[in-house]
Amino acid sequence: MLEEKRDPSGVLYIYDRVLEKGSHDRRWVKMLVAPNLQTMQEDCFYACPHLEKVVAPNLKKIESGCFEACPKLTSFIAPFLKLQNVHFLGSLFIDLNKKEILSSGILEPRLVRAIEKEIQNEAPLSIQEKEAGVQVLKSGAFEILKVENGVITGICLPTAKVFPSHSLYENKGVKELVLPLVEKLDHNSVYKAQALEKVIAPCLKHVRFSNFSKCPRLECVEAPKLFVLEHSCFNENESLKNLHFDALESVDRNCFCHLPQVEEVYFPQVTAIGESSLQYNQNMKQVILPELIELERGILYRSSVQNLYAPKIHNRSTFIKYLKNARTLIKNKAVLPLNYKNRIKDERQNV
Repeated sequence: MLEEKRDPSGVLYIYDRVLEKGSHDRRWVKMLVAPNLQTMQEDCFYACPHLEKVVAPNLKKIESGCFEACPKLTSFIAPFLKLQNVHFLGSLFIDLNKKEILSSGILEPRLVRAIEKEIQNEAPLSIQEKEAGVQVLKSGAFEILKVENGVITGICLPTAKVFPSHSLYENKGVKELVLPLVEKLDHNSVYKAQALEKVIAPCLKHVRFSNFSKCPRLECVEAPKLFVLEHSCFNENESLKNLHFDALESVDRNCFCHLPQVEEVYFPQVTAIGESSLQYNQNMKQVILPELIELERGILYRSSVQNLYAPKIHNRSTFIKYLKNARTLIKNKAVLPLNYKNRIKDERQNV
């Protein structure tokens, strides 16, 4: 039987040396104090929604799955674990000697496996204190993880080619995502990411459905090689301001809707736009689509576009039916805004 004491404020005191798997329901615990504890068996304190802090000064061994799915846990004091090079980093327990992640914390398991692949590379691993409350896990020159006050706010996957599905689904901590070699985002991999502000993906070419949607703080996506967007991407982003994708050629249905901050759209290579894309954008002023040939219905529905440049759409009825929300159709390069004049390739196209 466990030797423990419960405090009404949510503090649990445990005096045993070994904590076995599944001994009690501890979902009520806010803080764990375990002065004698040396070993925690697998899955101890699994899914404790209120747990914020753990103090275990003599803890020497932690097995897989401990403190899994504890969204509020940001403080873990266990000096003997650090001496063994086992570190608590933003809900993850990482053994730097064995290059293993012992617990996935609150991150999606597929993302944890991707991070583990990065730390298992030959590059040397180190943890650095950048400033008060900020730690980074480095693999060679890359900052794989950035942790601020116990929360993972930055992730970099320097060798990955695919970012797995649901990786940041409803994530509430990550602010910056860096994907130097990723060419493809799987479905829903960046969806409803509540804290995400910036994505840097210089090699990204293919984005599967629903990515970059419903991310209220997303301001910037740097993807100069982005080529194909599947349906329902980039929707309902309150902070997104810039829609300039120079290499984008294909946009599936229901993309770029409900973007209150976006004023300009510049897609110089897009040849096809799917149904209902670009709708419900009340502040959108300029839409520049010099290569657009194929489009489906409702692309500017409830969008008060002032100027539209799409010279390769010749059929007048097409404009009336699908692009009628544009107040002015720009017919030639001469009347384009100055910042676009030198970027349109073919000056001879006329409607």
